[in-house]
Amino acid sequence: RTLEIERSARMQPTRGTSATNTQLTRLAATMGVLPNISPNLTFSRRVIIENVHPELDGGRFRIKRVVGERVAVTADIFVDGHDEVRAHLLHRSASEMAWKQVAMQFEVNDRWRGEFSVPAEGLHLYTLVAWVDSFKSWSRDISKKYAAGQDVSVDALVGVQLIERAASRASAEDEQQLLSWASEIRQLLKR
Repeated sequence: RTLEIERSARMQPTRGTSATNTQLTRLAATMGVLPNISPNLTFSRRVIIENVHPELDGGRFRIKRVVGERVAVTADIFVDGHDEVRAHLLHRSASEMAWKQVAMQFEVNDRWRGEFSVPAEGLHLYTLVAWVDSFKSWSRDISKKYAAGQDVSVDALVGVQLIERAASRASAEDEQQLLSWASEIRQLLKR
């Protein structure tokens, strides 16, 4: 027996374009899969998702799989510039409200891959979400500058700002820890 799997068209960008800030915010908030998403949070339009496979006629038709078979999803995901990107594959049965998430893995060039298994017959949905990982980008850049013997004091202050922004979205306990680290870094920079 086969089952049908549909790429969720809701809040998907059209080919070669990005979803709007409102669409991504609503998607993240309604799916509840990204930690600490504020309804007021806006996302950059810089991340592009295209060439999604498997997909039939731009997602107009459903792909079919046998129960238990793995669905490997690949896509070209990239950003203008050199920032680091993260991506998740979200999937669920059409009868479920909650999305399950799988972190996608970078393969080569702009190609990313994620897989999921469908445990039962019926309609299943999947979609992709990607974003610029500001902290990972900052960490990579400051590490390179430090290794090259460059002054990283300004870059460290940028890191403090990233930590403070993360603290504003964190739970009370995590907020206190993050603010403590930010304060310690500021004190070290004053020396």
